[in-house]
Amino acid sequence: RSREPPHWCDYYDANRSGCAGAFVSGGGARDGVWFAPCVFADGHCRASGDRSVCAFPSLPPPSPLPTTEHLRSVFRGINARFRRGRPSTELLEAGVLVHMFDKQGLLNTRLVKWGRPGGGEFYSGSIIRTAKAFVWGGGDISGGFVLAPSTQILCAYDHDQGTDGQANGGCPIDHEWSGDDLLAVLEAGAPQTAYWINEIIVGGAAWERSLPGGVEAFFTSGGRGADQLRAAHRAFLEEHGLCASQVPLLRYMGAGPEDAFVDISPPPPPGSRCRPWLLPACAAGRSPVRWYNDCSTVKSEATCEGSFSWSLAGEPMPCHWERRADKLVGMCRKQPAGCINSPPPPPPPPPPPMPPSPPPPLPPPPVPPLSPPPLPPPPPSSPPLLSLLSPPPRRTEFLLLAGGVLLAVVLLVLRSRRKSPMERVAVRSIGATDRRRKSQRARGSPRRPGARVAPDESEETQSLKVSMNVR
Repeated sequence: RSREPPHWCDYYDANRSGCAGAFVSGGGARDGVWFAPCVFADGHCRASGDRSVCAFPSLPPPSPLPTTEHLRSVFRGINARFRRGRPSTELLEAGVLVHMFDKQGLLNTRLVKWGRPGGGEFYSGSIIRTAKAFVWGGGDISGGFVLAPSTQILCAYDHDQGTDGQANGGCPIDHEWSGDDLLAVLEAGAPQTAYWINEIIVGGAAWERSLPGGVEAFFTSGGRGADQLRAAHRAFLEEHGLCASQVPLLRYMGAGPEDAFVDISPPPPPGSRCRPWLLPACAAGRSPVRWYNDCSTVKSEATCEGSFSWSLAGEPMPCHWERRADKLVGMCRKQPAGCINSPPPPPPPPPPPMPPSPPPPLPPPPVPPLSPPPLPPPPPSSPPLLSLLSPPPRRTEFLLLAGGVLLAVVLLVLRSRRKSPMERVAVRSIGATDRRRKSQRARGSPRRPGARVAPDESEETQSLKVSMNVR
């Protein structure tokens, strides 16, 4: 059997063929999961009493990072779908399908068990794009998660249907949803006068089976419950062995000139196998086309060869200038293969090695303990009195030298004071003359007329005194 109804077998009460190909499941982690085929009887589709119980398998070890991780940037693809979204039969081209956490849901790592009045497990979401950028914000947490473009849709409304209390979100059970129905709903809600939000119903059981691939990203719109949302994102990655580059944490900014979604994922923890997303080599050195447009919006050959555009899945697509023979000018096109055949970018260079730590200093050589210099040998024993009176040899030589010098000085002084006999006679005569003159002046003897007054000392006496002093 290939299909599981949104909630129970009675979903196919009016569809016998659908009941014959359906099954239901139930149970839990403690007792195991049981499966039962649906059978049509008495005009109703019911679960058969033949149940097969299967135990939960043990969780496999985390798989290594995919080799194509560098080929796709999740949040760039989400921005490209938001910018280029339009009414379409394909969810990939219609915009971004989001679910906002509401009061009736339980926020946990698996994002399951949305119990609703009236029965039925389903998710209500909205498709947002540049022209329809409003999100529902009536829950306790201002945020939600982005559903993958491969999500199966049960039905959709071009307005808020108020599905609380309606089984299976009010989706008709006798109609198989198609892409044309999605196109009609999106076109009905496209005019400016249309309702400000649409409502997309997703089957809970089918979507839960798609985990973890059914969740592309977590996002917050600011406000309430930011810490709870970050904790749920971290727990989701840990449970499924994923990296933030595969399921990022985004912030929704709304329609504007910048990105609608900004990556606010925390960096990988030290020692983690995860790494940030890197631009592949085929797009390195090129600039992205503005506003997430396609390469066809570029009109210059030089700009085209230096640009790349983001695909709706987040893959960088290098632009290439194509010359056509039937036209005078060429056109800028994206390479159909994108970066699929491009080798992954080289890993970032390792950090420079730390300089080796210097060796510990060698201990200083041991310093020998200081010992006093050896004392000279004592002199030979002698009587105490003689040892005091007898000086050492060197002192005796010094005393003799000093005595000789002093004696020579004394002799020179005495010799300089001694006069010769002539000098003694001259001194006596000079003294007698001076005494005679002084006595004459004292007696007052008259001078002879015409006599010349002799000075106190004659020139001869003065020159003699000078010569004696010089000598």
